[in-house]
Amino acid sequence: MNTEKDVASAASTSSLLPVFEAFRAELDEHHDRRERIIKASRDITAASKKIFRKLNAPLPQNVVKGNKQYYDTISAQFSSVSSDLQGLIAHRYARQISGGCQEYIEAASFEHYLQTAKILPYADAAAQMKQLDPDGPGVELSPEDYLLGIYDMTGELMRFAVTSSTSCRQSKHTETSADKSATLSGYQWVFANDKLYKRRGRDRSGSKHPTQSSDGYA
Repeated sequence: MNTEKDVASAASTSSLLPVFEAFRAELDEHHDRRERIIKASRDITAASKKIFRKLNAPLPQNVVKGNKQYYDTISAQFSSVSSDLQGLIAHRYARQISGGCQEYIEAASFEHYLQTAKILPYADAAAQMKQLDPDGPGVELSPEDYLLGIYDMTGELMRFAVTSSTSCRQSKHTETSADKSATLSGYQWVFANDKLYKRRGRDRSGSKHPTQSSDGYA
């Protein structure tokens, strides 16, 4: 009897093993996908911040060309995980990719505003996100990530305005100081020549200038 029970137990265990192995494979796939999306989101965030460092300086003529390498990195990272963010599982991993989406929208909308003085519309932002994966399905941009990216962009825009204003004031202050120096030099020249003229007048007439006071000044 014990032998039959052992055989039955072994058979039951062997029949359950494939089920647990399937669960294990599914969990391994889930964790691998999750880590892959987290890494892509971090790389997208890092590339987006490098775009900010270029845009926050006085806007150069080749700003778009200079940022192309970072947009290429962002595009490669979105393309690497776009297939993992389709259908129902897109909601499962939305939190893992959310940070990268927000940071990208912050950088893209900031550059768009500096070039056009307009806010990047949601439809255009979503289309840009899709275009970052030209050979795949693309990553869907949620309205929440779009709004949070725009909110973050306003902080960068304020910092850019303060930096630009400070630079303009310093430049204007330098010009104003130079103008004051030139004006002062002009007054000194006029004053010196006026004294010379009055001294010559006294030497010739032997008396003070009729408009002068006792101390020699008009």
